[in-house]
Amino acid sequence: MSVRSAVILAAGQGLRLRDAVPDNPKGFVVLGGETLIERSIRQLRQTGIEDILIVSGFRSHLYEQLAERTPGVRTVENRQYDSTGSLFSLALALPLVRAPFLLLESDLLYEPRSLTELLSGPSRSAILASALTHHGDEVFVDAVDSRFRRMSKDTTTLHTIVGEFVGITVVGASAASAIAEYARNALRVNPCVDYEESLNEIADSHEIGICKVEDLVWTEIDTPQHLDLARQSVLPRLPQREDS
Repeated sequence: MSVRSAVILAAGQGLRLRDAVPDNPKGFVVLGGETLIERSIRQLRQTGIEDILIVSGFRSHLYEQLAERTPGVRTVENRQYDSTGSLFSLALALPLVRAPFLLLESDLLYEPRSLTELLSGPSRSAILASALTHHGDEVFVDAVDSRFRRMSKDTTTLHTIVGEFVGITVVGASAASAIAEYARNALRVNPCVDYEESLNEIADSHEIGICKVEDLVWTEIDTPQHLDLARQSVLPRLPQREDS
């Protein structure tokens, strides 16, 4: 499957990181001398992604400045970032990007294999999963026969937990249309819906695969504890994975 575009959701305020990273969006957390967003852009380009659309919000000018100095990167602003969820941001991006595309969260520290394994899979749409990290605040994935059924932080709502959602998804054309339709209806009722719920809602009618990489090195950075973990455990293991 040929994927040349990516959407990075980066509108959030990162309130749980405010004390650790004052005045900056989570994408501008610096690890190993590189911001999370610049690391992600670099890795996307290395896998052949030519067009990267960042949905900004909180301190959006930082992302706009980044786009100005980075060829192939553009932005769209969610001006209602403080009163909407990530599905609202994704809905802003959908008319501006051609499917299939990669969908990523901005607060991820991950090895390049995250992208190459996902893009080499057979499914037009698929989510990336790892073994359970036990990092806290996990989103668990329910699947049967490598087909995604649902994800949730609440394990009581799931039947067959196969792994943990990494926050990287490849979205095919059919799934993108279905997400757009769901968003039009859902956001009228609740503008704070997260994008993961759109994947849950379309899973019965649109096949979404699971790409599970058991030993994936990665973490999200939502909390000061995640940031400490990234610095002490995840970042030191990345160079050998990036060179392999």
